[in-house]
Amino acid sequence: MDKELVDIDRKKDKYFKLFEDDILTSQSLKEKLADIDKGKYQLQKRKVEIESQINENNTGTVSAAVVKGILGEFVKLFYKLSSEQRKQLVHTVIKRITVSEDRKIDMIELKFDEYINQ
Repeated sequence: MDKELVDIDRKKDKYFKLFEDDILTSQSLKEKLADIDKGKYQLQKRKVEIESQINENNTGTVSAAVVKGILGEFVKLFYKLSSEQRKQLVHTVIKRITVSEDRKIDMIELKFDEYINQ
């Protein structure tokens, strides 16, 4: 939606340039800008609604049973991947692994941890 809003602003700039170059009349410019502003308003309104829904959904807690079920499905899907796909997935998800002096895994930091803590 943010990309669409940026595109809308680019369209407005394009129409202003066409008006400045005497390709569009002032009436045509007003009509086009009115249409664009109407679409932009609807898009912004929808964006606010979606953000509100996301914020409402983020406040709830997830039960351990749901997490366990999702992880169980993930494991099934993970083993269906090729070894190259598994490697890519692991590299995508894991940010850092620290190893203790006795060469045991001390900690695994996931990349999406930074999004959870925001």
